[in-house]
Amino acid sequence: MEPHAEESKADNRGRRIAIVGVLVCTSWFAGYTAGISPAAQGLSEADQVRFRGTNATTSLSLLTLDESCYGFTGGTCNINDCAASRHAECTNNNQCMCPHGFCTGADGSCYKGNYKLVAGGVSLENVYWPGYWLYFQSASLLNQLKVSNWPKETFAGRQLFDIYELPGSVSGKKQYFLASHTYKNWVASIRSTGSVLSLSASLWGLYALNLEHTIAPWDPQKLIVQICSMKDAKGGAYKDAVMIGSPGAMGRPNWAYIHSGSSLVYGTTIATDPGTGGYWNPSATIEGLQIC
Repeated sequence: MEPHAEESKADNRGRRIAIVGVLVCTSWFAGYTAGISPAAQGLSEADQVRFRGTNATTSLSLLTLDESCYGFTGGTCNINDCAASRHAECTNNNQCMCPHGFCTGADGSCYKGNYKLVAGGVSLENVYWPGYWLYFQSASLLNQLKVSNWPKETFAGRQLFDIYELPGSVSGKKQYFLASHTYKNWVASIRSTGSVLSLSASLWGLYALNLEHTIAPWDPQKLIVQICSMKDAKGGAYKDAVMIGSPGAMGRPNWAYIHSGSSLVYGTTIATDPGTGGYWNPSATIEGLQIC
């Protein structure tokens, strides 16, 4: 066989492989773009509304993943339909999402309308360490929240929080999104530190999480926090303070607190009262809090 003939056959095989590759990539891209938000696809605002209204069973309802309205209920429908109590719709990703105009509550059911903003641009000062404010780090490997006594102007707004009350409750307790006032779609939640793997002496910590997780959105139970008032506790000595904890669905909540030797914020389940290291003075009133 002549060398040129062999090269010709090789070229033909190469062209066929290239054509198949293009077709596969095109097919994959078409499927991918069908699953991302219409905003990311460049649709107008009016078209986005129509798209959501006519394609309620697609993953486009992920558009509601923000701190004022979170659309994922935490339920899945890959085997059974979404529970009727959720009032949700099953997407093509097998996720139970709230329809347009509805947001998930603390109990995983869909409620009409956005969440109530009960405090905006509020800072939280630790009672045990006066002058130390809770803040989101601008760059951190694990996104754990810290406290600092820097002058307020040096925080660039990272010490400010917007607090949204979710409808529904967990074990009779109101639940909230403790959202960053500066970083859109970021909230603070109590999560496992990984302990030994993260070289942490504590099992729990207060971490920043991004709500825009469109491939596998967070279960809302892992995002919400309980915030309660110390108004009637300790003889009223800390009547302006609040405590921040996990929902407590499985028992005693983990309360965000500061322990000696670290500026990182951890969580404790050792006691129902974490002490003054777990008390926080807000710079403005947080509306409608329950008593701790």
